[in-house]
Amino acid sequence: MDRKQRGYHGWLRVATALTLLGASSCVERRMTVRTDPPGALVEIDGEVVGFSPVSMSFAYYAPRKIKITHDDYETLTVIQEVPPPWWDNWLTEFFTENLWPFTLRDEREFHYVLEPRRPHTTEAILDRAERFRQEAHGAGITTP
Repeated sequence: MDRKQRGYHGWLRVATALTLLGASSCVERRMTVRTDPPGALVEIDGEVVGFSPVSMSFAYYAPRKIKITHDDYETLTVIQEVPPPWWDNWLTEFFTENLWPFTLRDEREFHYVLEPRRPHTTEAILDRAERFRQEAHGAGITTP
């Protein structure tokens, strides 16, 4: 083997090693939503995920809109912050996502307590309708 071929094979070995090293790194992100009582329907960012307790994988960190519905309980809608861990920032992200030789796991759990549905009386409904009518009249909207 001449010098040129040895140089080529050397670069090929380095490229193969980097590819294998990069293929072995992995970041797994998972969030679990639990409710009290269990069995509530959970939507995350407008997508139905399932009934609680329910888990899903996610790809990026951002505030999530979580909507939870259950019979006989008030619907709960929250904006849940999901901040990145210390090792996932603009300075280290490339290294942890591509070159770190081990799997990094970030598992988040969120627990929500649902409030029982309050019965709506006829009087409360009429009061609410009157408030809406007054607000609409103040905004210049005519009502029948």
